[in-house]
Amino acid sequence: MKTKIAVFSTNDVFITIPLLKKISLDSRIDLKKVFFFKEKNSFIKKIKILILLSFKDFINLTLLFLNSILQKKTIFKSRLVKNINSQDLINLVNQLNVDIIICINCPQIISDNTIKEIKVPIFNFHPGDLPSFRGVLIPFFLMKNKIREACLTFHKIDKFIDKGQLINKKYISLSDKETLLSIYKKIFLSKKSYNFIINSIIDHSEVNIKFKKNLNKYYNYPSIIEILKFRVGIK
Repeated sequence: MKTKIAVFSTNDVFITIPLLKKISLDSRIDLKKVFFFKEKNSFIKKIKILILLSFKDFINLTLLFLNSILQKKTIFKSRLVKNINSQDLINLVNQLNVDIIICINCPQIISDNTIKEIKVPIFNFHPGDLPSFRGVLIPFFLMKNKIREACLTFHKIDKFIDKGQLINKKYISLSDKETLLSIYKKIFLSKKSYNFIINSIIDHSEVNIKFKKNLNKYYNYPSIIEILKFRVGIK
């Protein structure tokens, strides 16, 4: 029997859309619908990411973007929603009759009320080792601190940001030549990561795995000054 899911995400043609297309074609998954949300202050955040990109990343992203325009078609049902905590969204999700909700790069925070009103559990794939790396743009901080291991954490969502029950983790080795794009690709698009994502979705009821508690810190988007210092090698 297929696992029926809905996904909360962002309309990102570089990482998220390729992953969602692959999930939608998987014989073990019934992807009912993808809900896309916009991130607040997205323009400034995009500028910061552009500054962080290597020249090779910039070329690759440009080619991916042009390819997405030419293809246009998506192979899964989607809907753009302004507010993740709107009653309309809650009603739409509850009508889908899915087993679980999966968040992948979801740019909005789900409120406690929304979590309670949605009739199925909500899980998240976080591109960082929780609870040590809560927050956003974790690959930047991995590069900045010269950490040679990325992590994809599967956890249940609750009212506290990135603090829900940990279910499983997948560690990914990094080289000293990684870029922002290459780290995100390894976390979400590598074969090992994809197998981890699918198996986690299917086995989501197994929530008894324990992990040691680590440093609990939240990482916000770095400032432009912090990014520029990193780019020129200033600590």
